[in-house]
Amino acid sequence: MLKLGKKYDVEYQYKRAIQCLEQTFPSTLRNWDIRGKAAGTLGATIKPYAGILFDIIKLALETNTLSILPVVYLFLLSRHSTVSSSSPPKGHASFFLSKARDT
Repeated sequence: MLKLGKKYDVEYQYKRAIQCLEQTFPSTLRNWDIRGKAAGTLGATIKPYAGILFDIIKLALETNTLSILPVVYLFLLSRHSTVSSSSPPKGHASFFLSKARDT
């Protein structure tokens, strides 16, 4: 939704997708508390699959939705006890490596 809204300049769709991400990955403690028991889960609007957090990080970087990144990283680290076990799924690593070289 986010990519399509941005690509085709559909502001309502773009804003709705950003709103969904910001509700799922709040950038303030107050909004985290509002989520209550849902905090720490992806909620009902985002269906989980292997590698979803890496896709969300990639999407946030591509669309400059950087405010969600701290909580996405928290989700990622809370689900994996070591860095080696949280390696990106096949095909994701090259994107992150290229972003690291750009900075």
